[in-house]
Amino acid sequence: AGIAMACLSQSDPLVGLTGCYAFLVLGGYIALMHCAKATTYNFVVSLGVVSVLMWQVADRGGDLILAACEMGILTLFSVGAPVALQTMLHIMASDILRSDTDALTGLLNRRGFYRHTSRLIDRCAEAGVGHLAITMIDLDHFKQVNDTHGHLAGDKALIDVGYALRANSGASAVVARSGGEEFLIAELCMGGESPVAGVLCDAIADTPHGITASIGSTSVPVAQLDQRNRTHLIDQLVAHADAAMYAAKKAGGNQHQHHRQPTHVLVRDENRPQLSRL
Repeated sequence: AGIAMACLSQSDPLVGLTGCYAFLVLGGYIALMHCAKATTYNFVVSLGVVSVLMWQVADRGGDLILAACEMGILTLFSVGAPVALQTMLHIMASDILRSDTDALTGLLNRRGFYRHTSRLIDRCAEAGVGHLAITMIDLDHFKQVNDTHGHLAGDKALIDVGYALRANSGASAVVARSGGEEFLIAELCMGGESPVAGVLCDAIADTPHGITASIGSTSVPVAQLDQRNRTHLIDQLVAHADAAMYAAKKAGGNQHQHHRQPTHVLVRDENRPQLSRL
């Protein structure tokens, strides 16, 4: 409204038309920070002001050609600039989403796992009950699949394993391929252990590729989560799940082991966890 009043109050309507370029700056800001409705409102107001000033130029016998050129430029950029900015934001948002996603399996990648697990911790804090569980899955002898059947078969196996993990995890679980043939799952569960970790061994063995998995898990009560450093907390939980997974692999693979250390150690001690086989 301030820009409109300033432009309409000019004694020379051509000066007022020049002042209407301020609507372009405002339109760019609105396109970046606000909704399409606000952008449309700004365009309608600017078009109304420009139309009034054009009428004043014609009424006073001013330079209609110059006024028409300014009106054309203002109209073009009032529409084009916000649309271009919104398109750019949409493309950038899509790129940001893809940066968290593993291109092969469609699961989250390691970066996405940390980002989404941090959000899961927020939901855990709101719930105030249950446990945050982290599960590490490593495929047994996966290199043999690539060596025997080729990398395309290996890729297909990874895709099918990713599908099996999603299908057997809760709707709120964070499922990621952390690298190579390793996968991570974070979830909120009511018991002290992940309810799906044991099921995943059978789910992976049931895929049509003759592969099995070594699975390690750990958990910490929500009430004892140390939220001062989310990355450090997730790192520790992943490290404990990783140690449990390696213990399962050393025991022959195709099994699940769970970390059973006191929860205060889970969040504050870097020592290697004690393990118990299920």
